[in-house]
Amino acid sequence: YCELALGAARWRTTTKAQTCDPQWAEEEDEEAMHTFVVHSVSEQTLRVRLLDASHFLRHALLGAQALGLQELPAGGGDTEVELLGEGAAGCLQLRTEWAELVLDEGNTSLQLHRWDVPGDGACAARPSFVLLIGVDSCFLPCAEEGGYYSCEVECQETHEVLRSRSSRRQGRYGTASRWTNDTADGSQAPRKLGEVNFQATVTHLIVGSPRAVAVRFNVLRSSGSYLPRCMHVGSAEFDVSRLI
Repeated sequence: YCELALGAARWRTTTKAQTCDPQWAEEEDEEAMHTFVVHSVSEQTLRVRLLDASHFLRHALLGAQALGLQELPAGGGDTEVELLGEGAAGCLQLRTEWAELVLDEGNTSLQLHRWDVPGDGACAARPSFVLLIGVDSCFLPCAEEGGYYSCEVECQETHEVLRSRSSRRQGRYGTASRWTNDTADGSQAPRKLGEVNFQATVTHLIVGSPRAVAVRFNVLRSSGSYLPRCMHVGSAEFDVSRLI
């Protein structure tokens, strides 16, 4: 079987038994293909692994490869991937197609209606909504103390960890919403805040109705020493229904 991963999204093919020449393109159902959402062709990488399945032993890695998306045919087509790694031999042939995502308010309203009207939800079992989550920066009292920061983004089955940047890039990410944690005691003197930059985007395919989906953010701080200790800095939750 083959495993493919793009960002936080992962997919595994069906297992072909008793063969050294597995083929999936012969399958006419949707098990032979998968849709990944791309937000940066120049920065994202498609990771491919081919494994030998076993009922009793650990699955053996036959080879792996990482492809920059810009290496794939711009108009779609076949790509021959040479498998790398210890003892790897052979190659894997991928067939890719590209489709452009277009913001369509009319279609969005139609899809929401299919979920809101009883009985229509079963017609939209496949993911119908794409959520782009931009994490720009955090202003924290402990930012000036040094260390490394990470932001965990969780939404349904998606779980991605974003690392803080040492310097800020041009532009802003996800500036539509902001959270502040106000102290309960207003008499306390405000502490000086430092900025922690993430400037990253997470893409998620929503399964089911978006009205019941929430995105959770967890910010952690690591000392960065030989035996780093992680400290939970804070959390926030965003209901996707606020976007509707």
